[in-house]
Amino acid sequence: MAGRVDTPPGRCVGYGLATVAAIAVVCPMAAQAQSAYGAPPEGIQVQAILDEVHDSNVARSAGTILSGKRSDERVTPTLNVTVNKALGRNSLTLSGFAGYDFYRRNKQLNRERLGLNADLGLVGGPCFLHLRPGFSRMQSDLGDIIPISAEGVTDRRSVRNVATTQSYGAEVQCGSASGFRPLATFEHTAGNNSEVRRRIANYRTNTYGGGLAYGDPIYGEATLRFTQTDTSYPDRPAIFGPANFSTKRITFDYQRSIGAVLTGSAGISYVMVRPDNGVATRDFNGFGWHAELSAVPTPDMHLQLGTSRDISPSLGNDATYQINRSYNATADYAFSGRLRASLTGSIRTVRYFGSQGLFGPPLTDSRNHTISPSLSFLPTDRLTFTLYGGYQDRKTNNTLYDYHSYFIGLRTSFTL
Repeated sequence: MAGRVDTPPGRCVGYGLATVAAIAVVCPMAAQAQSAYGAPPEGIQVQAILDEVHDSNVARSAGTILSGKRSDERVTPTLNVTVNKALGRNSLTLSGFAGYDFYRRNKQLNRERLGLNADLGLVGGPCFLHLRPGFSRMQSDLGDIIPISAEGVTDRRSVRNVATTQSYGAEVQCGSASGFRPLATFEHTAGNNSEVRRRIANYRTNTYGGGLAYGDPIYGEATLRFTQTDTSYPDRPAIFGPANFSTKRITFDYQRSIGAVLTGSAGISYVMVRPDNGVATRDFNGFGWHAELSAVPTPDMHLQLGTSRDISPSLGNDATYQINRSYNATADYAFSGRLRASLTGSIRTVRYFGSQGLFGPPLTDSRNHTISPSLSFLPTDRLTFTLYGGYQDRKTNNTLYDYHSYFIGLRTSFTL
């Protein structure tokens, strides 16, 4: 089980790569590809999106590098594709986007923005096979990486970092749709940094395991999984000491629709983390979880709540592993078929274990808050204008990495 990772508006976010559930990319610019209340559209949909945003502090905690250029404007054209099709007994769900960030002042942050996540469901005899590839590539948000300094001088090149993550997952279940089904699962993931000195945080993970699933049209879907994830940092020199770790999970997931108003899913896991350098980085034993609740109290209103906690490698830090915890809530209201409003709030906390301070003072604790209202106008069924804004801040164990910012943007999307 993996938790969702929240990032500032305008930055795409991905679900934790260790998850054996379906992977999906969520991006504010791609949100218009969904229906009014977030359900993926049937068939194939292609959207052209133009996002224009002003941010009072694009530098985040790298203010010493972008001194005098903290505020900036970014323009991002994007092509977004979503697929949700039944292929006979098989199925395909896909979400992909390709765009480019253009900054008015901090041009060193100009970079491509690419993402693709898919779930191909194949049926053969009594077995169901799900293949789940995922890919993401973009400029690191400067709040997610530590600026590199050498001999007290911060290097401007250290912010020019493209983070690339990819995953290849598969899960097979055999048995009838109703009743018990044994399962086996495997996933390989890789995270890479383009900046040479940051490559010590490049990671590789292999997750494998098995379990038992149960389906019933009345009681819903339940799954019990036993998995192990082995994580390595192949580009970390031996002089820094061992940084690999293994994670064992016992996870129970449950999903059920509760009438026409409520839909919920939840999971709880017991997690055991064992670092190779057990002296420098301590073990972890504790619970992880995820819970999502969606409610439609009236035809015009949609409410969503979610929370998660899980373990992951650290691509932007020199830590051995990190514990991510998040809370989020969204309320949508349709004043009419042409005018909609939304309010989203989130809290994300991260604890870094095994930070060595290779890039600067060690970052061990982080807490992010974000709140963002938006107003969407749909003059036609194909065209949408969304005005959005908000506030975000971060508090850490070292004020050097604290920041806050205000943002306001206009997103125009056209369905081709």
